[in-house]
Amino acid sequence: MRSIKQKIALAAGLGLIATAAILMAFGLYSTSNTKEFVSNRVSQLLEKSAISSLESLVSDRASVVETALQDNIDTARTTGKIFEVLRANLGSEHLRDLFVKILRANLDNNPTYLGSYSAWEPNALDGMDALYANTEAHDASGRFITYWNRDETGKISRQALVEYESDAKHANGVRKGGWYLGPRETGKESVLDPFPYIVQGKTEWLTTISVPVKENNKFLGVSGTDLRLTFLQKMAEDVDAKIYGGKGDVFIISYDGLVVCQQRRRLNGRQSIEQRLAQCGQGHAQRA
Repeated sequence: MRSIKQKIALAAGLGLIATAAILMAFGLYSTSNTKEFVSNRVSQLLEKSAISSLESLVSDRASVVETALQDNIDTARTTGKIFEVLRANLGSEHLRDLFVKILRANLDNNPTYLGSYSAWEPNALDGMDALYANTEAHDASGRFITYWNRDETGKISRQALVEYESDAKHANGVRKGGWYLGPRETGKESVLDPFPYIVQGKTEWLTTISVPVKENNKFLGVSGTDLRLTFLQKMAEDVDAKIYGGKGDVFIISYDGLVVCQQRRRLNGRQSIEQRLAQCGQGHAQRA
């Protein structure tokens, strides 16, 4: 009888041990799954919050860029229309001096602009190119090619435009004379990707907006404004500081995929985003 009781007790004990083991295993499994679920959920929420904050910040900065570009475009358009009207209604002997003053006023009234300019086809402005050959702000052609610009210290100077007829390309693929040739070829406005240009003897990276000046739909020349990349640079640095604590890589990319601006400056205007991403993927990130 005692033997049977012992067997029953032993069986019951083993059953309890097995049940306890199963419950412990289930508890551990359940806890592990719960931790994993919570961890994944928290990660998803943090990622969603970060993306939302980034999208909001980027949208805000994009509006600033759009406003700046639109302001430059409006100035170039207005100047072009004024030139068309003046050319049609004033004596040719007054045009050049007046146009020079208007272009200068564009810089005086817009302290963020790098440059204000206008270039014309041979003898299209006043038929007096020969009289102005090799004079101030003219080259040997005598064409009206006035360029008012502002250096980084704020000094304003006047010079002749260069490479306006050049079909050659800069190292980043931007056509040297694209700001003039584009509107002449298409009859449309042009916004160029960043390219290097000599401003008061120093190379500046800039973007330019040019619009065609016409008479009865015939191309006469262009009026345009230049935008220094400084404000875009500051914007990239600001975004990097707010999102990545100054340790990230923030790019402002042009429509054609060229790096317009990067907070570390080393790639501005020089590289496409595809090239940059390929380098990062291969572990070949450039150093300043």
